[in-house]
Amino acid sequence: ICIKWGVDTYSVYEIVFYRSAFGIFMVLYLLKQKGIPIATPMLGTHILRNALATTNLCLGAYITWLLPLAMAQILNYTCPLFFASWIVAEMLVAGRRINWGLLGALICGFLGVCLIIRPDVGEAMLLPMLLGLIVGATGGSADWIVKKMGERGEPAERIVFWFVVAGLIVGFAGIVLGDGFHPLDMNGFLILLGVGVFGTLGQYTMTLALKNGEAFLNSVLQYSGVVFSIIAGIFIFGDSLDMLTFIGIAVICLSGIASTILTIIAKRD
Repeated sequence: ICIKWGVDTYSVYEIVFYRSAFGIFMVLYLLKQKGIPIATPMLGTHILRNALATTNLCLGAYITWLLPLAMAQILNYTCPLFFASWIVAEMLVAGRRINWGLLGALICGFLGVCLIIRPDVGEAMLLPMLLGLIVGATGGSADWIVKKMGERGEPAERIVFWFVVAGLIVGFAGIVLGDGFHPLDMNGFLILLGVGVFGTLGQYTMTLALKNGEAFLNSVLQYSGVVFSIIAGIFIFGDSLDMLTFIGIAVICLSGIASTILTIIAKRD
């Protein structure tokens, strides 16, 4: 919601920069409180993860500007489906039996996406929707890497710290190469503060969840955000969504839930 409010005044790179600038103080406080150094033995992995995550962040802000809030959010929420596809790939590489139920749930999820990205939306909407799929792919891949880093003992606070640093660098570079900084009034400050606080809290809690919890259970809980997005989009921004879009949203959510349940069952077996 804060991004949606601010993106008409501030560029995507400014939003990324301020999000990271406000967030870095929160993360440094957590690092100091827990006595965690910022030096990491996984620098290369951090670079790969943050390349994907900053791409996800920038494109995510961009499509939030171009699309109705709920539609932009549901494309963001294809991340768990891409995350689940890594499990299928892992099964193939390891020569393990493929969970065809999981694969079917993934296919149904993408059919839901096709209900949203359909020919009658017109060329003007098609490009931002395709960019939304890239958001899902980069986000799901970045989450997979975060889970692997957590399994290797990397603290969640340090993972978020280097992500915030990457956001600062990418955001500042984009501002310098673009139109520069726009004037910052009190209203803009509060909006960008909201982006930074809520964004960092969300990133930190999700990193903790990916490190310590059941990845697919965490993924399905993300879909609760769709409900809030629809409510905010309609009542705050006056968005209007047709029936096929609602059906597509429902199919994606149900597919994410099904893939989660099937994955948990497979792990128990």
